[in-house]
Amino acid sequence: MKQQIVCAVMLLCCATAFADISGVIVDSAGNSVADARVFVEPGIEGATVEGQVAGDGRFSIHGDFYGGVGVFAIAPRYGFGGVHLNIAAGDDPGNITITLAPVASVRGTVTDSKGAVIAGARLVSIAVIAPVKVGIPLSKLTEHGISLPESDASGQFSIGFVPQNATLALKFDHPLYAQEAVMDVPAGAEAVRITMHRGVTVRGQVTIRGTESPVSRAVVTARNAQPPHDTAFSVTDGSGVFDLRLKPGVYLFQSFAAGRISPGLQRVDVTGELPEQ
Repeated sequence: MKQQIVCAVMLLCCATAFADISGVIVDSAGNSVADARVFVEPGIEGATVEGQVAGDGRFSIHGDFYGGVGVFAIAPRYGFGGVHLNIAAGDDPGNITITLAPVASVRGTVTDSKGAVIAGARLVSIAVIAPVKVGIPLSKLTEHGISLPESDASGQFSIGFVPQNATLALKFDHPLYAQEAVMDVPAGAEAVRITMHRGVTVRGQVTIRGTESPVSRAVVTARNAQPPHDTAFSVTDGSGVFDLRLKPGVYLFQSFAAGRISPGLQRVDVTGELPEQ
């Protein structure tokens, strides 16, 4: 069965904020951090943008940002830190303070449901749940030279850029397994267990409503309707076709492309009765 997601045109010309983002990066004592890098994620469908950081820790990121936006930074000896903003038309998102905590690590093992170790499982995102809430889309940072941690031949992984005293959610992916998220991981944990499942290959196509023309390079999101409500991503090819590996369950699909969004959330029940749906 091939699912089809239809995109409609969504006009944003009257809603853009035309706002740069600026602020300062400091440590937990309030001292400026000069050698930091700062990024913004303008929504889950947007690519990350890197800003400029001055010697006094002040930064600026140029762009027309609107809606839900994540701003985050990292520096040598510090873990990721940031803030999540909801920018309305006319807002001036300046004077933001990002506080970086000293770096900590998380270590663990990735196995399948039978306990066999899995090599090559990649950490694709981190969500800092406490003391602040911000998502770090690691898979989007590879184009900025940041490598994704992955499990080795013995299934072991080590994550070295998490902030001390934070509570985290981690998301791993692997081409042969469904994405797996684990919640409430404390910074400094040494024995995290990630269990991945083969899942179901879900394939579909994104087209333009009324024309059936395929949409290439569209971002497709599949949000699990059950806790922890994690979201899987895919990008359509030149024929508008996408595929995902998902665990059985109920998912809410949506697609984004340049100037277009699918109207509402489309429910898909992944039954697990067949290896492909």
